[in-house]
Amino acid sequence: MYYRRAQLPAGGGVAAAATQFGPVRTDFRQRCAKLLVASLPILFALASFAQAANQELVLRAHSAAIERDLQHNAELQERAKEAVQPVRQHLAEIREQLRDLDEKRLAAASRGEYGTAATLRSRMDELAVQAAALEAKSQEIQDQIDGIAEVESAVRQKQASQLLWLSSELRALSAAAEGTIRRLQGELAGLRMRLDTATEARATLGKALSSRVQSAEVRGELRSLAEEVRQVELLAEEEVRQDRLANRAVLSDSASLAANLTAADSLASAASLEMALLRRQMEMALQMQDYDHAARLSVALGDLREAREESAESRETLEKLMAAHEAVVRQRLSDYKHHMTRLERASELVRHVRDLRDMYGNGEVDDREALSLAARLSAAVEEVRVSEPPRLMKREAAEAVVREVLS
Repeated sequence: MYYRRAQLPAGGGVAAAATQFGPVRTDFRQRCAKLLVASLPILFALASFAQAANQELVLRAHSAAIERDLQHNAELQERAKEAVQPVRQHLAEIREQLRDLDEKRLAAASRGEYGTAATLRSRMDELAVQAAALEAKSQEIQDQIDGIAEVESAVRQKQASQLLWLSSELRALSAAAEGTIRRLQGELAGLRMRLDTATEARATLGKALSSRVQSAEVRGELRSLAEEVRQVELLAEEEVRQDRLANRAVLSDSASLAANLTAADSLASAASLEMALLRRQMEMALQMQDYDHAARLSVALGDLREAREESAESRETLEKLMAAHEAVVRQRLSDYKHHMTRLERASELVRHVRDLRDMYGNGEVDDREALSLAARLSAAVEEVRVSEPPRLMKREAAEAVVREVLS
């Protein structure tokens, strides 16, 4: 740029001076504009570096906060693991007590101490309820641990994405500092790179969100399946309990019939058959774990041995009564065995569903495999739900025979 002092013309005045200095001002404006245009890339690079430094400071502060949150999550997870350990230990102790009580119950039954066996059976039922509650609590704590692990994984993934974005940003800004033309080309390349990274990040984030949504759906499906199979198990337990009550009533009726037969005239010829009947009933009662009634049948057998010589009963009537009663007992025993089998199958399905939830929570199976296994388990649950015991005879036919004999 140059500057020259202009002399005012002698007779031109102000108008002549303005005409003389016009080209000088125009050249000065053009040089200033060129200098401003040439300095724009440098100013842009400085602003970009300042922006990158600010972003790095913000990201460092955010990373420190994330690390604190991860440390807090790790402490929560450790406390949850420490909390679930006593529950599992207590559950193992209860299961050991159940095994010991079962052995004592079998030993008492073999010795004929049916009252003791029934008491041990009640204690086993109480411990079973406690074990179920402890299993539910253990599962709830395990779900909390799994949730904390998922949150930690998501946070770490997000932190890695931010670090990747910052590194690509710094590389783009470093490339933009190599000269005016190369700076501009580097800025364009950096913009393209950031655009691609943002597209990939959006695609990755979309996949992650879709996976999280599907994972939540799978967990909900498994939770519903667990509740359904638990309802089937409770229904099977109620059916077994009702069977025991009904079986006790049937066996009580048979004991009353046996007592009436012992008071008849022909006990001498019917005593042996009646004792065989009562022995069969006692075997049925022992199979059904009704030790109270087994004890009463044992006393009735003793009474029959003392009254064997007193009187006799018609063999034809006794055979009809035995046939009708054994038909009813066989049907009740068939129902009881079927319901016990359904209860065992339901308990087995409960364990399978729990194992599937644990495997899915640990990442041993993916969503597709988990849904496939859940569908199979659901079909098995439905099969258990709709199963019916075989009909050996119609109940009305057995009752008609009994009424005919009693009449």
